[in-house]
Amino acid sequence: MKSPVLFGFYFCISFILMFSWMNLSKGEITTQGVHIEESHIEAKPAPVVIVRTPNTQRIAKAPVVEITSPEISDTPHILQESSSSKTIDSSESLASAPEKIVMKVLTSTTPARVLIANYKALLASPKFESKVTPITLELVDDRTEPRGRMTTEMISLVVPLATPSESFKVFAHELGHVVDIQYLKPGRFSSDDSDKYYDISWLDVSTKKPKMGLKDFVSGYAMTNKYEDFGESFNYYLFHNNDFAKRAKSSVVLQNKYNFFKKYVFPKQEFIGTGFELDPIPVYNWDTTKIPIALNKYLFYIK
Repeated sequence: MKSPVLFGFYFCISFILMFSWMNLSKGEITTQGVHIEESHIEAKPAPVVIVRTPNTQRIAKAPVVEITSPEISDTPHILQESSSSKTIDSSESLASAPEKIVMKVLTSTTPARVLIANYKALLASPKFESKVTPITLELVDDRTEPRGRMTTEMISLVVPLATPSESFKVFAHELGHVVDIQYLKPGRFSSDDSDKYYDISWLDVSTKKPKMGLKDFVSGYAMTNKYEDFGESFNYYLFHNNDFAKRAKSSVVLQNKYNFFKKYVFPKQEFIGTGFELDPIPVYNWDTTKIPIALNKYLFYIK
C-alpha cells in the first residue's frame, strides 16, 4: 500500500500536468473550429473568443475573431433563400483542379463576371496554386461587416465592395489565413512554421511582446492579434513588396517578418522587387486592403 506522502506526490504531479495542458490549449481551437472574421473597422476592439469543437483529435492555431453575426457552420452549405436574395449553387471551379475551390453565390444580383474571373486568376496562378487547400468560396450581399470571413472549409466575402481592388485584396487577405492555417503545418519532425512568425512579435494570441510599436507592423489592423498580423503582412508582401522591404530597413522586427515570407511561403523569390500601389503609401495605414492597386498590372504579373 502506497504511503500518504507518495500518494500526495502522485496527486501533485497529475494536477500540474493537467494544469499545463489546459494552459497549452488555452487560446486555441480545433481544426474543425477555425473561424476568423475581418471587420477592419479602425479603433474597434477585436476580442478573441475561444470556441472548441468536441470529438476532434488535433489542436490547431486559430481563434475566433470579431464575432458580429450568426455563426456559420464549418461544413460548406447553402444559406436559406429569402425574398431579398437568390441562391446559386455553382460547381464551377475557381482553380485548375475542380475539387480545389467550389463557388457558392448568394446575392440579389449576379456578381460581375470580371470579379469572379479575378479570383480565379489568383488561385490558378502558379505562385498560389500549391498553397491553397480545398475550400468553398461564398459570395454574399446580405451584410456589410465583416467583409471577409474564413472558416476551416470556407471563405465568405461581401460583394461588391467599394472597388474591384478592395474586393481582390480582401480575398487575398483571407487566402493569407488559409496559408497560415492549412499550408504551414508542422511536419513529422519539425514544428509549425507559423509559430516562427508569431514569435517575432507575440507572447500569445493578442499580447504583443514588450517594445513592439507601429513601426514593427505593416498596418494598424496587423496589431490586433497574431493571426491578423500574419494576414496583413501576407497581403503587404503580395502587393507592396518594395515598400515592405524599404520599411524593413528601419525595423529589425519587420525585416524578420519579410524574411519569413521570403523563406517559408514564397521561396522562389516571388513578388520580390514589385509594387502595385497606385499612389505613394502613407506612413500609417489602418488596413492594407484599402490601399488601391493597379489590378490589371497585378493580374498580368501573376500569370
